[in-house]
Amino acid sequence: MNGSSFEKRDEIGGIDFLVANLHIYLPYTIVLFIELVIGTIGNSMVIISIVKSRELKSNSTFILITNLAIADLFISFFSNSAHLVSMFLGRSFFRTHQTICQILSSFYYVSAGVSLLTQLFLALNRFFLIFYSSLYVKLFSKKMVHMLNIFSWLFTFF
Repeated sequence: MNGSSFEKRDEIGGIDFLVANLHIYLPYTIVLFIELVIGTIGNSMVIISIVKSRELKSNSTFILITNLAIADLFISFFSNSAHLVSMFLGRSFFRTHQTICQILSSFYYVSAGVSLLTQLFLALNRFFLIFYSSLYVKLFSKKMVHMLNIFSWLFTFF
């Protein structure tokens, strides 16, 4: 073909590859870095705000939001960091460090699953509050919401 870097699949990533394909990877790298910073700071601020507020941390909706922020923090920090590492060091880094790759992959998939389940629980939380308020109090007690959060992590982990 034309001898571009894309034909050499084993050499994708690394500084030489990034420089050769700067027009593609520079905007992508900038966006990825911005996502990492905003996602990490934003989710950390949500968690800290809820934990520091007695009123918020006793509210079942905010307990679910805290769980969502923790899962999204893991995604934004670990996944985006790993992606940046693989871009700058090349794919071979994760081939030679398979344990790190497996741990980061596990963090990502578990966190993504928890995030999706928590969004479902938040939608149900709002639905029952609006349409079945008498059931809402029973279904979304503080204890039940903690159990839903634990379930979301255990279910996606196993």
